[in-house]
Amino acid sequence: MPAQTNPVVPFQKGQQVFNKANPSERGYYTGNYQEIPGITLVEIQFNDGSKKSLALNAVEVIDLASTSSLKEQLKAEYFGGKTDLRRLITYEKLKGTLHEVIYSMEAAQIDFYPYQFKPVLKFINSPTERLVLADEVGLGKTIESGLIWMEMQARHQSNRLLVVCPKILAEKWKDELKTKGAVPDN
Repeated sequence: MPAQTNPVVPFQKGQQVFNKANPSERGYYTGNYQEIPGITLVEIQFNDGSKKSLALNAVEVIDLASTSSLKEQLKAEYFGGKTDLRRLITYEKLKGTLHEVIYSMEAAQIDFYPYQFKPVLKFINSPTERLVLADEVGLGKTIESGLIWMEMQARHQSNRLLVVCPKILAEKWKDELKTKGAVPDN
């Protein structure tokens, strides 16, 4: 396509654009376009060097300057629509790389106290996935342990749990883990 100037193309050569049908597909308008009956095709060069011609109405300029807040950028769908976001999150979850997602948060039958999730985050971010919980009596080690166990089940399909505690506490641990939803009732 020869480089041409066209008042119909509303953006300039070199402007960053995205494909509305696939917002993760971003590139730069090369300045080249082609008119065929009923449609204008614009040439986009992507970061990997490849080029593609897209219909003018399928391309939008990325204008982050006019949308100052992240909320406005999300509303303008600069990062894709709700479906794109859901698809990306699902993909990342399946890939297992979302360390910030705490699967046990919604699954546990407990009142939410942020401090109880600190050991879970520490465990998730640990390269060895090992952690020692040692606190005063009554500060929530059972709940923290249950949350970590639920993370292990969600992330690694773990199915065996060993709790090492004094015999006098064994039934308490068993009951607590069952009532909080960390282990089945069998």
